[in-house]
Amino acid sequence: MGVYYITILATGVTSFLAQITGRISSDDISKQNLVNNKFFVFLTGLILTVVSGLRWRVGADYQQYSVLYIKQIITSWKQIDFLDEPGIKIISTVSSWIYNDYATMFLLAAVITVSLFISTISKHSNMFAFSVFLYIFIGAWHGSFNGIRQFLACSIIFAGHNYIIEKRPYKYALIVMLASLFHIS
Repeated sequence: MGVYYITILATGVTSFLAQITGRISSDDISKQNLVNNKFFVFLTGLILTVVSGLRWRVGADYQQYSVLYIKQIITSWKQIDFLDEPGIKIISTVSSWIYNDYATMFLLAAVITVSLFISTISKHSNMFAFSVFLYIFIGAWHGSFNGIRQFLACSIIFAGHNYIIEKRPYKYALIVMLASLFHIS
């Protein structure tokens, strides 16, 4: 439990520093945005990624993913069925090239999930520290420990939500198709 307290404290400090050391950007006189300090945004994401990616036996599906890792890396590229949610199989294969252990797969999944969430929050929130705390306390960060594939899909859709705002349905449909590679629902 102490790891979570330290993580929340460190994340709070770095996200607050990202917010207060940011600068005001005004592309248009009527529209001003706060651009968060990228270094502290990176540190915030790094802290959350390291804790998420280097966890050991934390999460309801941890054991299942570790058992399925071996099956996923021996699957040849020809056997990958795009209707069978191949995203985690692809991540498993790529992680086996880095270091052949299921812990690498968890780390790679955490890098993708947390970086997509944190970078999207950074781009679209004027209250970065508050938004990061919301991300943690509503359970999205810790939920990614349990439903790895689900939260990979959620992070992809969250990162592409701007296409809805810009009224670009075809690009958003591509984002949804990409997310469905991880979880079809």
